[in-house]
Amino acid sequence: MQDPQRDLVDPAMHGTRNVLQTANDVDTVERVVLTSSVAAMTGDAKDVVRLPGRTVTEETWNTTSSLTREPYSFSKTLAEKEAWRIEQGQDRWSLVTINPGLVIGPALNADPTSESFSIARQMVSGQARFGAPRIAVAVVDVREVAYAHLAAAFLPKAQGRHLVMAETTDIVDLARRLLPAYGARYPLPRRAVPKPIANAFAPASGLERGFYGATSASICEAIPPRAGKPSACATGPRNTPWKTCSDSSPRPKR
Repeated sequence: MQDPQRDLVDPAMHGTRNVLQTANDVDTVERVVLTSSVAAMTGDAKDVVRLPGRTVTEETWNTTSSLTREPYSFSKTLAEKEAWRIEQGQDRWSLVTINPGLVIGPALNADPTSESFSIARQMVSGQARFGAPRIAVAVVDVREVAYAHLAAAFLPKAQGRHLVMAETTDIVDLARRLLPAYGARYPLPRRAVPKPIANAFAPASGLERGFYGATSASICEAIPPRAGKPSACATGPRNTPWKTCSDSSPRPKR
């Protein structure tokens, strides 16, 4: 990215201000639900090691990201802080933020373009067939994120920030879960490799940097079926982040 300020920070800030200014202008608005990100809560391990118990909570803010270090996370942090600043300047509507981890799950259309699907394609393309590094990532199913937004909008007592995620996993563990459903059809990564080695070989193999920063068992449903064959996830549970994609156990009740 050539200009993080222009390409990330400015759009995030302008978009937040425009929407909340509209909320200020419309007398019937009582609550605004903002989709933020866990990236606004923590930038990287340097943030986490400073926290009590090394635990990220709704009170945590990203303190390490900048225009030159994880600018995407920096833009998310500034945008959410701006939203809270605007909310505190009035007393008619309340603000609730949803801060999900990496959002993974089935697409709404036949040609999805989100980063989640890019990661899924790289996993099954064979680009990581020699292995992937174990980098912890917090993940959540897109349907759980949608449910959180509805709850934030309509539950009278909803307030503040809400960290939304199912678990922490990595590429190697994810691939292990996908093997029962896809191992015979796709060259999934089957072993862990040190991160420096993975980074060194990533350009030659065609892997993008984002591949090593996002995973989820829900990605099973992001892998498109081959022509004439149903998805291995089609008959499984809606979201089984702690099991393999072929597991048929029911979802836990809320």
